[in-house]
Amino acid sequence: MSDCMPFGFSDGDAKHYNEKYAKQVGWYGEIPEAAFVDYPCLAHDAVSGTEAEKTRFALEVYAFQQNVFADEVQRDGKLGQFTWIHLLKTYDVVDDVSYIVSSGRRFATPNAAVCSFEDQFGYDLHHAGNFSKRKKKPSLIVIHWGGATVRGLYSYFNNPTRDLSTHFGIGVTGSFQFLDLKHRAWHAGYVNDFSIGIDICQQPTRNYLDYYLKRGYSVEEAINQTDRGRKEIISLEESSARHLRELVFELCRITGIPARAPRGHVGMDMEGPVFHGLFYPDILKNGDFQGVVGHHHLSDTKWDMACWWGQVFDGTELGD
Repeated sequence: MSDCMPFGFSDGDAKHYNEKYAKQVGWYGEIPEAAFVDYPCLAHDAVSGTEAEKTRFALEVYAFQQNVFADEVQRDGKLGQFTWIHLLKTYDVVDDVSYIVSSGRRFATPNAAVCSFEDQFGYDLHHAGNFSKRKKKPSLIVIHWGGATVRGLYSYFNNPTRDLSTHFGIGVTGSFQFLDLKHRAWHAGYVNDFSIGIDICQQPTRNYLDYYLKRGYSVEEAINQTDRGRKEIISLEESSARHLRELVFELCRITGIPARAPRGHVGMDMEGPVFHGLFYPDILKNGDFQGVVGHHHLSDTKWDMACWWGQVFDGTELGD
């Protein structure tokens, strides 16, 4: 990188743009380390660094643009969405490994089978528009059930008039990511801004038993061991239980959300039986509890997924 200002480059404009839009575009703190080999000054802090560091960052963005874009108009030192996409295509390649997408970054999930919305066989909900800008870093994973199958759930959400969405659907063949984690999915009311939504694509009530048996699911009549919801249920297909379990632990690893279940009298204990009551909203709003919950922990009208919690998580740090 040269310290000489390129022709047509505005140092002030580029620094101001990068500082203002770093988090909005989604690259702040997310630039792949592989890019630093060819463009070391991309490691500088374009938001909180010194003026000299911000300048060097902008010049490094310009150098990347110069090598990628033939059109000089596209070279301005501003790391906007278009440049960010090309930077990811160059330095954030995940080959032959499943992954999840967060702020455009691809994070490999070697311990979970995930089909991204970017995959040709994936399900992309972005064009439906049923999401909004996230203002807080996710600190909660919320598990629901929705739809009889992944395709059915996707078809239901894939409608601009629904005002509903989720980040993941769980099926018998794996986990499917519908939305980038940077987006605020509309799945659980007051916790949406700081949560990741997962929907199990199977229904729990016994009237669905024949439906799933005819489709080859390994389900059977079961008893709900909690005091939330119906007592007579059907078990969760074991492959779906496994995919959910694996996805949750990979999300915890990648996002830093604690692999912690609600425990004790009001859900705040670190040890003891799993709590299946309601959280006081302020506990979650204030971030006093961070971890993994079911929708039944948030609403007294919901019971997903109290009856399957033990089947999915017993024997792990999230179960009894």
